[in-house]
Amino acid sequence: MKNFLFSLILLLIVLATLINYSVYMSMRAQFPIRIDKQSGDLKLSLNEVEKMLPSIPNVDIAAMPLSVYKVPYQLKEGKVEEALKSAAIADKVNPYTRVGNYFRARIYSFAGELDKAQVEAERAFYGWPKNIDHYKVLNEVLVSKLDTAAIEKVFKYADSLFPEKKGYKEDYIKSLNLARAGYIVTIYLDANEISKNFLIGQWQRAYEYSYGKVVYDPNTVLSFSNEGVFKDSKGADYFYTLNNVDLELYFRNNRQKIKSLNLSYSPGNKTLILIDPLTPDKKPQYFKKISDQSVINQ
Repeated sequence: MKNFLFSLILLLIVLATLINYSVYMSMRAQFPIRIDKQSGDLKLSLNEVEKMLPSIPNVDIAAMPLSVYKVPYQLKEGKVEEALKSAAIADKVNPYTRVGNYFRARIYSFAGELDKAQVEAERAFYGWPKNIDHYKVLNEVLVSKLDTAAIEKVFKYADSLFPEKKGYKEDYIKSLNLARAGYIVTIYLDANEISKNFLIGQWQRAYEYSYGKVVYDPNTVLSFSNEGVFKDSKGADYFYTLNNVDLELYFRNNRQKIKSLNLSYSPGNKTLILIDPLTPDKKPQYFKKISDQSVINQ
């Protein structure tokens, strides 16, 4: 019996020592990562951060899941899917404070998917409004969408909960001014025909704001090859010809004409402007060149 009790006590001491060591190592890792993030210029690599963070414990002293510590570094390396997985882990570790929603809002905003970003930011803010970062990320998304009415609505709710907290009002005033000052550029006075040689490459859909910010849509990329092949990220695969501002698309198997589009280019804004005359509103789409190389496997 004595041997059993001695073994049990020894086991508990070993477990407690291991846990305390893991907590100590975790806190040591958290400090330089926080300093790195606060600097505004991430110097640590994702690989370094992953090595620094232990698996146990999986939260910091403020109950923040450690998985989200990796998100800024994953986005820095363009690993959006990995960042989303880190946010999903946070949902399981701590679903109550809406940490996962907050980071998904940042991830989708980074990826240019503003509608998804707004959904996640609203879930974060309305689900846990006392975290002012949730309020700020929602305002950032609404500023990108130039939605002044929504900014007013969100502040009215926040002010009803926390009228004494100046931070909410300060961010509201800043966000409202930014949204009022900006607008999506839709008029390009210098737009003219584009040469076929310059058209070759890949172009990503973009929204350009008057104050200089450009938000990219990762779901829409066009490719024009030197061999006259047009492809897009949604599966299109056609032949094309370009005559002045007329872009004509053809089926590759029989060369039958599909449609004619209007294509022009603004050298001042470095923006490709595409209009489908057959759409009801004839609304232009805008693209920025991201590569001089067309999609391979033509």
